Amino acid sequence: MASQQTPPRQAGIFQRWAQSWAQKTQSEQARSFLIWATIVLVVAVVLTAFLPIALIGGFKDATAVITIVTLTSVGIERVIEGFWTYIGLTKNSWWPFNSISQNISNMASDLDKELTPFYQQLTQAVEDAKIAENWTDEQYTAAKKEITDFQASIDQLTKLAPGNQLALSIASAASQLASGFKQKYTTLDTVATFADQAINGFAYFIVTPADTLGRRLISLYLGMILGVVIAAVFGLDLLRAIFQIPTIAFHYGVVFTGLAIGLGSSPTHEVIQLLQQWKTNLKTQSA
Repeated sequence: MASQQTPPRQAGIFQRWAQSWAQKTQSEQARSFLIWATIVLVVAVVLTAFLPIALIGGFKDATAVITIVTLTSVGIERVIEGFWTYIGLTKNSWWPFNSISQNISNMASDLDKELTPFYQQLTQAVEDAKIAENWTDEQYTAAKKEITDFQASIDQLTKLAPGNQLALSIASAASQLASGFKQKYTTLDTVATFADQAINGFAYFIVTPADTLGRRLISLYLGMILGVVIAAVFGLDLLRAIFQIPTIAFHYGVVFTGLAIGLGSSPTHEVIQLLQQWKTNLKTQSA
């Protein structure tokens, strides 16, 4: 009797989406993100504009509104920074960050290729020095340990996530070892110099990864969406608080406030100053 095979369990919705997403090219992923992020932002704006919202009203609450708006914009910036920190810890495994990880992987492979002749000549130099200088076992063991420590430093360097400031410290320690090798073994002068340059170049790329357009777009959209949602939930309206504009059905002031919050603390501060200066000018003209 033929054995019946159990049908494979259907993948979850998220798993199927992830598989479909991974099959897209980077340009297709970017296009999909822009479309869906724009849809979410537009929906948030429309709901905020037309749904009934309990606004913080009156001129007496203007200071409270400004304070809340300022603190919220700073809080959103911290949330986004935390998001990028998490992405860095996951080695940037998805768009648009996988391009950075791929560049780092390629540079790590190139670094290994550039250091291979250095390792070979360094090992040979140690063997030659052992014979020529009649090293003791302790001297030979110490020299081999220096090579092992150097290789361990390079391995640690190539495994760091983008933006990790530890890369400079590790590269500095590796460079000092390379300089010591160059002084101790004169035959390594050229390859040691190349190795030192390659190590420091790789470390600099780790510390200051290229900021992609995708990363900036995600920060912008995420900030604006969060800003609009928070402004709607708490009824934040800078225009009404500062200018004492009467409440109307269309909450354009709340939408404006949410978008301003999402742009970050510096733009929000500039917007508040501009509105306050505008109000002062209007009072001066009407006096």
